[in-house]
Amino acid sequence: MALGQAQQSHAQVLPSKDARTGGPKTLHTKWAFPHVASGGAWKARAATIRLQAKVALGLYPMPERTPLNPVITGRVDRGDYTVENVSIETHPGYYLYGNLYRPKLKTDRKVPAILNPHGHWAEGRLVNRKEGSVPARCINFAKRGMVAFAYDMFGYNDTKQAGDHRTYANDLVSQLWGINLMGLQTWNSIRALDFLETLPEVDHSRLACTGGSGGGTQTFMLGLVDDRLAAQAPCVMVSHSMQGGCLCENAPGLRVQFSNMEISAAVAPRPQMLVAATGDWTKTTMELEGPGIRSAYRALGATQYVDYVLHDYVHNYNQATRESVYGFFNKWLLTDVSDTL
Repeated sequence: MALGQAQQSHAQVLPSKDARTGGPKTLHTKWAFPHVASGGAWKARAATIRLQAKVALGLYPMPERTPLNPVITGRVDRGDYTVENVSIETHPGYYLYGNLYRPKLKTDRKVPAILNPHGHWAEGRLVNRKEGSVPARCINFAKRGMVAFAYDMFGYNDTKQAGDHRTYANDLVSQLWGINLMGLQTWNSIRALDFLETLPEVDHSRLACTGGSGGGTQTFMLGLVDDRLAAQAPCVMVSHSMQGGCLCENAPGLRVQFSNMEISAAVAPRPQMLVAATGDWTKTTMELEGPGIRSAYRALGATQYVDYVLHDYVHNYNQATRESVYGFFNKWLLTDVSDTL
């Protein structure tokens, strides 16, 4: 009896702001974009978001950048552009595969380069449907005078050597050690940028990334942890009410305090476009997500660098979405009229 009373008298009371006193955060938790008091306040918050993300992804400190040992084969000439097969070694003994689309250049000038993560289409980087086509996107970038690299998510197409996309590192021990699918895919994106920088025709100051759905998540996560991106366009993903439905979008500890809206806004003042759809969780972009993110840009005096559009379609990366992104990247990456083929 006395022991029980002693234990009760020394019971720990959690502080009111302790995360453990509230309900759990889920992928469907609804978020509001915080008030941005000043540019300095936003820069400080963005630094906190960036550090939290790196820790959650298992990328703090960053792994060693070992040799990529790129292999480029199977060149197909399509007249004004070419397509090649690529493999790079993102970790020793672990290979990432993709396709490289290059414009047929008439001069030795440097050109922009675009990473194209694909999202959860069953066909991966080879998806070619009306509602979404990675080859069509990359071909159009090449025809506009930009290099485009489409690469696999873990477990898709050729990148299957280490297991299934939905089950990799989903055990508690791996998660406690900071080993997770989202971290691996973000690292693959970082190394894909490294690969683009090895290409002699690529201008290192004009690198960009765009993807839809899970590819949108990869886009804003890469922009958050790697400031080499000169522009980004995450499509049909940035939402106040849905944060991603796969392990590759949900690293443990990532969104205790921040949503995808703040993660995307943390890249300000770098150019960014959000493309949304009326038929998915981004349907409120014009009223909620877009203005919230714009407020961070406004605090930095950079509203001209952010844009957002809404198309009347279901979840997609279709022609309308692609054309919005083409126009945005043309504006910020093609520095001269002569850049366009």
